[in-house]
Amino acid sequence: MLKLLVLLCVPVAALTAEAPDCISPNDPSVLGRLEFNFFGSKVLYNNLGGMGPAMSDPRMIRYANVALGEIELETEAMARLLSGIPGAYTVGQSVPIRFDLELTNLTEYVVASTSSDIPTSTFNGKNRGSFGSISVKAGHRVKLQMQLVYSCCLDDDCEQFLCSAVPDGHCTHAEYPRESRYDCSARDVPVDQSEVRMTLGLFDLDGNGGLSTYEQVTAYGLEGYDFVQPSTYPDERVDANNVAVDISMEGDVGTFRAQQPGTGSDNPSDPASVNLLQAKRSVNLEFVTQDGKIYFDYEVSPMGTAISTARTLMFSGNGKRALCPLPAPPPISPPPPPSPLPSPPSPSPSPPPPLPSPQPPSPSPLPFSPSPLPPSPPPPSSPSPSPPPPSPSPPPSPSPPSPFAPVPPGYMIKGTVKWDVAVLTSRRRLQAVTNERVSEAVEAILEANDFAMGRLIFAVEAEAVGALVAGSQTYQLTVEVLGTSMRELAEYVKTLDFRTRLAATLGNGAELSEPTNINFEVVPIPGLGALSDGASLAEQQEANVTVQDEVMSWLIILICLVLFFLFLIPLVIFYYVQNKYGRGNVTLWLRYKIAHHNPEKKLFYIPKDLHERLRMQLFEPKAFEAQLRKEMDERDDDRPDLNGTAV
Repeated sequence: MLKLLVLLCVPVAALTAEAPDCISPNDPSVLGRLEFNFFGSKVLYNNLGGMGPAMSDPRMIRYANVALGEIELETEAMARLLSGIPGAYTVGQSVPIRFDLELTNLTEYVVASTSSDIPTSTFNGKNRGSFGSISVKAGHRVKLQMQLVYSCCLDDDCEQFLCSAVPDGHCTHAEYPRESRYDCSARDVPVDQSEVRMTLGLFDLDGNGGLSTYEQVTAYGLEGYDFVQPSTYPDERVDANNVAVDISMEGDVGTFRAQQPGTGSDNPSDPASVNLLQAKRSVNLEFVTQDGKIYFDYEVSPMGTAISTARTLMFSGNGKRALCPLPAPPPISPPPPPSPLPSPPSPSPSPPPPLPSPQPPSPSPLPFSPSPLPPSPPPPSSPSPSPPPPSPSPPPSPSPPSPFAPVPPGYMIKGTVKWDVAVLTSRRRLQAVTNERVSEAVEAILEANDFAMGRLIFAVEAEAVGALVAGSQTYQLTVEVLGTSMRELAEYVKTLDFRTRLAATLGNGAELSEPTNINFEVVPIPGLGALSDGASLAEQQEANVTVQDEVMSWLIILICLVLFFLFLIPLVIFYYVQNKYGRGNVTLWLRYKIAHHNPEKKLFYIPKDLHERLRMQLFEPKAFEAQLRKEMDERDDDRPDLNGTAV
């Protein structure tokens, strides 16, 4: 039988009837569930219950390319069914497969009409690009079925898909519209497996202004649920104390009832990025089905109300989830210190008193009978040495030496340490996690916790290692740090705060290995003033510049700027006039501009008629030449003929 590997084929721990406080990043439910993604999906059919808006479509809403998973092919029939090209897949091969979602109504579906007599079914299909949506009239309930089926799509946007319209079976939407050419052999085959795990997120559960109508969803076959977290998590979070949805569980049936009014302006636009208010009105539902089907009721309560409005349910893949802390890694071992300096010898302790010497044998037999002898006095023992005089108390032991040897002035110790960081999230979100994004996320977290970049942290680099597997990508993180801050950095990285912030930024979870490749080196100080904000001028080896010197420097700069502009402005004017009025007219233009007609002021005084001639010469050279020629002709006519003979 065909085996479905929804991202990761691993057992999943069941959720309790109450929402857990957090989801373990190691829980396969984070990785192993089929997560819906409506952002790249296409609405192939949109005629739920025959209520439109596409009245000629089948009576359903079909979302093409709504999820991505993997399948292990166990029969030749399934290999042929899912192969875009004959013979492309073989038995035993694990292949990526795309899924569509068919939404149908099992009971009567009722819609309202807008003030323009437009049915509210026009809001069905997709909402804001990232959500699926259905609209129901107030006072009505509809039982809905979501059925997972195989997809014909070949790329993330379903611009290419399998079809029978062309010989090679590959169509593009631009030439062959999906709505009429979407007809691969697997199109109507349901995903009928022994176990299919799916996550559905409900968003924007609210009511009208006075809560005279409100949304309610009843889900069947529910394994569990958890709360959607805002994009500001973990600084802000949603839990049972502040969620704006009334939740009740009876066995595997969960009811989720809106508790707050809302408007279109507060609707979310991305399930992965919601604010606190939007997160409070959302919930993640967890399903384990045997046939790829999800059943739920959607109603706009109270039932039977005469209000003629409608509300729209928004659903998508799961939103951001609260993550349980990972177990802390073992403590970092400090770098091996150099051999300690010899300490002054301490006075040796007083030797213990010597044991009594054994009695030496008598030189001659005792002159007594063998009758019992009274105890004889012990022989004199060797004289005990007199106790030494009390020695003066030893000096206090020196403090342990620093693990870092002294460095010459102008140098510092730089440490380098590496971690392996495993980012845990869905495949779709992993595509947005790059080396640069991991590095920037770590830098931001360290900067926010007093590890200033350039002062304590000199470089953060992340590089992907190994192949991307379903739901996980490992990055090697290399951090260059001030040697004396290495231990502090390592202790912070293993804290819950760091791991939680990194997981919230990059995905559903993050695992860190033990630090490796720890080494130290002596390097020149890149900026003496960067290591100590309060260091003295002598310690930073800076020049002792006085305030007068600084004022003088600014004065010199100001004088240079004035001189520069005094030369620059005339030069610009010269080239401007020369290019516009001719090479020989610069002086003429200057005379025209600075002239005036006040005879009392002799400097730059020019009569009006002469000033007018200057203007004509500059701005109307042809008219000036014509007038000049005319004046010369008139002057020639008035001049007496010198060659004539007097009468």
